[in-house]
Amino acid sequence: MPAPPHAMAALMAPRSVAVIGASERADASSSFVMRNLLARGFAGPILPVHPRGGTVFGLPAARSIADLDRTPDVAVLAIAAQHVNGVLEEAGAAGIKAAVVLASGFAELDAAGRERQDELVAIARRHGMAVCGPNCLGLFNLHSGAALYSSTLSGTLAPGALALVSHSGASAIALSGTGRLGLSTVVSCGNGAASDLPDYLAFLAGDDQTRAIGLVMEALRDPSAFARAMEAVNTAGKPVIALRAGRSAAGQRATA
Repeated sequence: MPAPPHAMAALMAPRSVAVIGASERADASSSFVMRNLLARGFAGPILPVHPRGGTVFGLPAARSIADLDRTPDVAVLAIAAQHVNGVLEEAGAAGIKAAVVLASGFAELDAAGRERQDELVAIARRHGMAVCGPNCLGLFNLHSGAALYSSTLSGTLAPGALALVSHSGASAIALSGTGRLGLSTVVSCGNGAASDLPDYLAFLAGDDQTRAIGLVMEALRDPSAFARAMEAVNTAGKPVIALRAGRSAAGQRATA
């Protein structure tokens, strides 16, 4: 089931962002997200959430999603895998339509992780949410400064018209950091559990900031949905360049 268009818009072009588990600790994923949002000029409200409250990078922190004074477009879940689904359920019940789940420990790990991921998908479907991840770096809309990204962003990144969507976080970093590409959006979609390549392609087909799309694919989980999304992109006149990773034995080892 594809993510609703308004939910994908909340994910890809958010006007307000909550960071769950926000911290100033230098090595924390939430710290990267907070610093990237502040450094890249995101103009909307940035809403840190931490059980102890206080301030994070000078911004007042709510103690829970329920304590937020507004409903953000997207919530970045920078918390451990075992806490993700409970918080995602809370976010969905609060009317938040999109989330970025950074944590690993899902289907890429073991059978228990697969069960956790299946539950995540069920929560997203129940609340009509778009979810980037889990097991991802997040995404960066270069035109709005919405840097929901849990890694260092290259100083060579420049706004442009190419959207890059990658299952591989390492490939997203490597390709976006070349300094040779003008980018509209960078998406590290990780496991692509609830929202995957077809959802991103369908959004980008109608995105005025994007004129071409680059894909790094590790799997094609729903060929029919992918074909429909590619038809929409083709109708919009936007070329797609795809790299299928992991086809050789060496590539499969590198992907794993």
